[in-house]
Amino acid sequence: MSTAPSLFISYSWSNPAHEQWVIDLAERLTHDGVYVTLDKWDLREGHDAHAFMEQMVTKAEIKKVAIIFDKEYARKADDRDRGVGTETRLITGEIYKQSSQEKFVAVIAEKDEEGNPYVPAYYSGRIYIDLANASRIEEEYERLLRWIFDRPLYSRPPIGTAPSFLNDKPVLRLGNTCDLKRVLDHLREGKSAASATLDDYLTGVADAFEGLRIKRENGVEFDQQVVESIESFLSTREDLLSVMRTLARYQPSEDNVTKMQRFFEKLLRYYGPSANVNSYNESDFDNYKFIIQELYLYCITLLLEEERFEQVRFLVETDLYVERNHFFGNEQMVPPSVINCHLESLGYRNQRLKLSRQSLHSDFLNQRNKPSGVPFVSLVQADIVLFLALSKKGLRWWPDTSLFLTSGRVTLPLFARATSRKFFSKIRPVLGGDSIEQFKARISQLHETDSEPRWGYHRLNLASLVGVDALATKD
Repeated sequence: MSTAPSLFISYSWSNPAHEQWVIDLAERLTHDGVYVTLDKWDLREGHDAHAFMEQMVTKAEIKKVAIIFDKEYARKADDRDRGVGTETRLITGEIYKQSSQEKFVAVIAEKDEEGNPYVPAYYSGRIYIDLANASRIEEEYERLLRWIFDRPLYSRPPIGTAPSFLNDKPVLRLGNTCDLKRVLDHLREGKSAASATLDDYLTGVADAFEGLRIKRENGVEFDQQVVESIESFLSTREDLLSVMRTLARYQPSEDNVTKMQRFFEKLLRYYGPSANVNSYNESDFDNYKFIIQELYLYCITLLLEEERFEQVRFLVETDLYVERNHFFGNEQMVPPSVINCHLESLGYRNQRLKLSRQSLHSDFLNQRNKPSGVPFVSLVQADIVLFLALSKKGLRWWPDTSLFLTSGRVTLPLFARATSRKFFSKIRPVLGGDSIEQFKARISQLHETDSEPRWGYHRLNLASLVGVDALATKD
């Protein structure tokens, strides 16, 4: 039997926008472990509406009743008009006969032009939850939850185990939006539960990735399915980037960055088939490979933007644990370079549609950059940093975004700043701890051995991109 607290929501059918506001609140409460009774969910054709309301207000099993006050509710309550009037008579009687007075609470959904809440006469002077105050909505929502769960405000106890969510329908936006809002708030405010909420959100997203598996359809080109899957992920990508950006700016602690590293570990299972699948093509997982590489690249980019160089070093140098997988040669610990993959399906698409593009993978990374709000040059810079850091360890990272640098000779911002000796010493962790002499020697060796990334007849001029001659030349 469920131990979730029960809550009945009383409100007015004022207008469609208000009704949707109530439904959104009910859904959020449900996600947070509350069993909500709502007429739109529980009152069916043929039911006695009056009996339903009377049971909800007086029934012993209904421990809590939230009364949503807006302008129309207050008017109908004072006038004893229609359904709201009926509920008002029932609620008023219950409020005044109960000694504890802990069953009912008002939730303010609307205020007048002077900022005063619409409250009917019978509730005047009583404490309420103010969800009409946009600047305090999260704090007020927390008060509502604490009231429902009978957790006193003054003791500020944790709400408990975070809720689990079951997604019955395929969704384009992975992860729970309530968890997303919670983790962003906790990270910005530096709350002690930030690391736990971060882990909860990322784990939920990682588990929901299973819904992105592509089932080949007859009559549909597989590369088209890959492209559509990648495009459908964009809103989820933006959610994840908001978390990464907030983490990098406000709480780049060792614990939080480790949670991010564990997130990528969880995602690597999607480079192979799900359990009990024996027949598959390596390209079946190309949508995952693109999405995960893109996320990793943005993660490094956002940390570099905030100059979190030690955190970047940790992510680049720390091997990832994976379940035994043919794709990784059945190794359990693999370097982050495995995230970087060639996508056969996009190569096939390029040929099938006669697009004559150098790299569709590069094109997609470029085209999808604009909604992110991250300068594309920062993305390219992170790609080059990954190439340099991993090549030092003998590992391959192909900088797909560097396609758009083949004709440029401008020093990347990170290395332009590194003309300062002090700044160069700060970025040394990213470069694998190289001294200035070692780093310059490595750039020279990459050039002499023709190991610089190449696009057709063009190869990157790494010496120019890192401004090798000017590095660490100024105080």
